[in-house]
Amino acid sequence: MLAAARRHPDTLFIGLDTNIAALRAAGRAAQRKPARGGAANAAFVAGAFEDMPGPLIASAAAITVYLPWGSLLAGVLSSEGARSLRALATPRAELDIVVSHDPARDRQHWERLEIDPCIFSGGAVERFYALAGWSDVYCRPLPPSELRTLGTTWASKLAMSRTRRSWRLTARA
Repeated sequence: MLAAARRHPDTLFIGLDTNIAALRAAGRAAQRKPARGGAANAAFVAGAFEDMPGPLIASAAAITVYLPWGSLLAGVLSSEGARSLRALATPRAELDIVVSHDPARDRQHWERLEIDPCIFSGGAVERFYALAGWSDVYCRPLPPSELRTLGTTWASKLAMSRTRRSWRLTARA
């Protein structure tokens, strides 16, 4: 998020995480001088996207969720999560979600979260988002070459796996 905030200094970026330690580290990085990687247009909120404070409702012109894990992963792959994200969006806001799954490494985690990787086939994810009020909903496999372009170290690392599968979901409010 900080890299995007640095690329677009006239846009407000709000980072969200339930991990307060991660937010503190990101906040310290954002407070640096721009020449040292800071971004004055980056703000951070501790919490889950399903429980956003009132002032953030209908405030996001773009929502990006790259490589979620844990409760965020479960949230973005649910009808409740699709509705919560829609509530954050302004009219015509763009949504971009990238999810990645390795059948061997992630199987137990996804089972614990009660997520079936088959959710990406058959249109289930698209239906969640369409019923939540999103339009132009499209979910497609994301090749490793495109995963690398997300601009994060983690995405580049995941893209090296031969067994990992990734998907990109895009939509408009």
